[in-house]
Amino acid sequence: MIGAGIAIGERAHFTLHLVTHRLPRAAQRVIHIAGHLLIVGFGALTAWYGLQLAIVNSLLTSPALELNLAWLYAAPAVGGVLIVLYALAAAVEAPISDEPEIISSPNAIAAGGE
Repeated sequence: MIGAGIAIGERAHFTLHLVTHRLPRAAQRVIHIAGHLLIVGFGALTAWYGLQLAIVNSLLTSPALELNLAWLYAAPAVGGVLIVLYALAAAVEAPISDEPEIISSPNAIAAGGE
């Protein structure tokens, strides 16, 4: 779960653009925000239940390591919080454009060219 939160922050999560790229920019923005708000909801739910799981298991210790199991079960709670934070940040940012960048410099060299 912590890795999922970091993936959202790095924009490495999976997105599928079937129809959205053909919509007007305003509609793309609304869909972008709505999608990230769904991710926020999932992260909040994960953080809440992860916290509940850590609290329930806080009385247990690992037999071999003698470590409180709340630390083990806190990972989903931390991951959920990271998902919420990174998804909120991504919702505020503009969507990534799929249009190719146009280089107007006359000195630009093509990849692999001299």
